[in-house]
Amino acid sequence: MKLRIALVATLAALCAAAPAYATVITSGHMDLDIDYSGGAGGVLTLDWRTYTPMSAGTTASDDDYAAAANPVSVPLANTYTVLAGANWTCLGTAGSTVYRLKQNNDPAQVWLGYNTQDIAAADFSTGKVTLNLVSVVSAPAGGKFIMYATNSFGTPTYLLNSTAGACNKTSFAISSGIHNHNWWAFSAAGTYVLRFEATGTLSAGLGGGSKSSGTVDITFQIP
Repeated sequence: MKLRIALVATLAALCAAAPAYATVITSGHMDLDIDYSGGAGGVLTLDWRTYTPMSAGTTASDDDYAAAANPVSVPLANTYTVLAGANWTCLGTAGSTVYRLKQNNDPAQVWLGYNTQDIAAADFSTGKVTLNLVSVVSAPAGGKFIMYATNSFGTPTYLLNSTAGACNKTSFAISSGIHNHNWWAFSAAGTYVLRFEATGTLSAGLGGGSKSSGTVDITFQIP
């Protein structure tokens, strides 16, 4: 009886420790969405914006879909072999493999971008807010996260990068009214929990001062 009680207690503790996800998002157009409600006393938020259609269990056309509770699936088949050359050093060692969400739309998987379309340029100093990678809460052994975009020539621009050293990049500024898509790359299969925060400085007309969305932990799963 004591052994049975101990096993039940252990299982209960494990269940309590496991994150409670509403649903894993496997396909659809969506953005990491930074919104501001306006004015000096407004609220800066960071969540998902979903479009139509979305994978089963995911609310479509939702401008405030919870990011923390709804992880994104990165297909295991989305492998890319890192090229040689200085442009690619910050993606990984030449010949190594990364797993990516695509910059271009593929209806069979998540097409993830970032969005500031609900932010008025006049509300923030220089008309910009900042997306911060606060920390990598957890990742597979040696796992790194790299967010980057490529131009029409295939040249990469790195936006965020958890790699230590010269390649490390923990923030980038985004102008208001932006809706862009990019590559979301991971250096190893497994589950990543990344902590993000949106920040900005209010314009002089709104009295200045800092705004923060607070931190949001977002999960990416590469099965």
